Amino acid sequence: MTKWKRIEGGGGDDFSDEKTWIPEEMPELEGTLLENKNNVGVFKSSLWKLQTPEEVVYTVWSSTVLTSLLGKVPMGSYVKIVYLGKKKNKKGHSQYKDFQLFVSEDTEIKQDAVIDTNKKSEVTTKAVVNDDEYDEVPF
Repeated sequence: MTKWKRIEGGGGDDFSDEKTWIPEEMPELEGTLLENKNNVGVFKSSLWKLQTPEEVVYTVWSSTVLTSLLGKVPMGSYVKIVYLGKKKNKKGHSQYKDFQLFVSEDTEIKQDAVIDTNKKSEVTTKAVVNDDEYDEVPF
């Protein structure tokens, strides 16, 4: 029997130390929306970063449904994503993962927000969670 040991590093991106959310294993994820990155990796995917109340940061790989929902919410918002399982598309030929998104009632929703995931360059949107790091701005 072969004994294995894990090789660390080599991921090539700055999300390697975070947990990846797997909705089939944990159908609900609740936390602060920290960041959105587009055109990540070989498949030019979108991802989101969420920090839970326990300060665990999860990488959430996006889908069309998640992009349309999370794109309406400002960075820094407290959200809850609920995985509803796989659904058949309108034509019934394929399936997609379906989600619901919840925000607090006082969160301002961007009704006409569109996230362009087809941009050639990597785009990052970040939330400012800790204002202390900006105390030394000279104006």
